[in-house]
Parts: sequence; C-alpha cells; structure tokens
Amino acid sequence: NGIFYFNQEYMENYLDDYIVEEDTRLLASLTFDDGPSKYTKELLDLLDEYKIKATFFVVGKESDADKDALRRIVDAGHTLGMHSYSHRYSEIYASVENFAADFEKLQNYLYEVTGVESTVYRFPGGSSNGVSKICPGLMTRLTEQIPKMGYQYFDWNVSSGDTSTKIT
Repeated sequence: NGIFYFNQEYMENYLDDYIVEEDTRLLASLTFDDGPSKYTKELLDLLDEYKIKATFFVVGKESDADKDALRRIVDAGHTLGMHSYSHRYSEIYASVENFAADFEKLQNYLYEVTGVESTVYRFPGGSSNGVSKICPGLMTRLTEQIPKMGYQYFDWNVSSGDTSTKIT
C-alpha cells in the first residue's frame, strides 16, 4: 500500500536489520494495511519466497485464522504495525479518548496474540484525513502525542488505489 523513504540516521536507529549495504542512502518499505485478510497467507508465502520483509499495519480481527496470520507475520520476521482496532473512522476520530481507547485495545490484543509490543502506527485514512475534522484539532494533537509516547507513525507517499470503488 505504500513506499517510504528514510534517511540514513533513521535507518541506523530503527531499521538496522534491513540495511543491505554500508552506503545505502534510501530504503523503500513495502507496507500493507487493514489486514489480516483472506490474502495474507498467500502474500506471506510470496514474500518468503523472494526473501522480502514488509510491515503489516493490522486491525483487530479476532478469528482463529486471523490470529494465526498475526503470529505468522511476526514469526516470519515482518514488522507488525498498528492501524486501529475497529477501523471505524467516525468512532476513532470522535475524540482523543475514543482514539486512545481504540489504540490501547489494539496494542493489548496484538501483545496477547503475538507477544510483540508494536511501536509503529498508521492512522486510518492517514494523518491528514478529512474524517478526523469531526473533532477539530484532533490530528494535530495525535501526531504530536504519538511520538512523545514512544511510538512512530507512518503515512504513505504512494497509493495503490486498491480502496477505490471506481473501475477504470
């Protein structure tokens, strides 16, 4: 769903395992949102085949198959990122308290299922989404607070268009 470009300092501090060459200046990261889904197993197989690591920004899906997929993401060495528990924009962005409750619920759920404390987050709709305007100033507060809490949030700079309902 997106590609990120990181500077050398960020890579050295956070992404040591992904640096392939000493003089690497940029890194592209493959990310997937809103999973796990019915395609996660096949996707993990493909990533494994080509020895590619990705970040999965997941939501709170609780079926046994979804829990297995979450564990497999971690076991395969991919990064498990948080993307909200409910993914319901109108609820999450109604207030700081709602956002915090959803954030904590997902964080606890992922830890219970995988034993991993995720430190990366992607806001549903991105950090400049229009939906969060239902609570004025919310995104500014959240984008300032998330790093202060020890988490890093990531947006995207390339969209696959896979959420579009228009067929061209």
